[in-house]
Amino acid sequence: MKDNIWIGLVCLSGRPDNPILDGCLGAYVNTLAWAENIEEFRQTVYRNSLEIKLNLDEILWAEPIEARLKKNEINDYLIELANEIETKGDCRFGIFHAWEEREQ
Repeated sequence: MKDNIWIGLVCLSGRPDNPILDGCLGAYVNTLAWAENIEEFRQTVYRNSLEIKLNLDEILWAEPIEARLKKNEINDYLIELANEIETKGDCRFGIFHAWEEREQ
């Protein structure tokens, strides 16, 4: 896998015209993107989240996938997404873990 595929945990929130979250306020999702650095990762994720009518609220962490693999296991589904990025580029979102309301 190439060093310029990044993985990160991002927080996305829904816009009124978004069907993905199905009425939930937001979601955490493992996200992979073709990037040279954290800023390029942020820009790519931001652009791709807008395309699916979601807002990028926060990047909790992000790093090159090779660095992540040295210290953690990554499930097969995310590895498949990384392989897609190697051939097709850009960005892929993993499974959305949504919440319906904010804790107080």
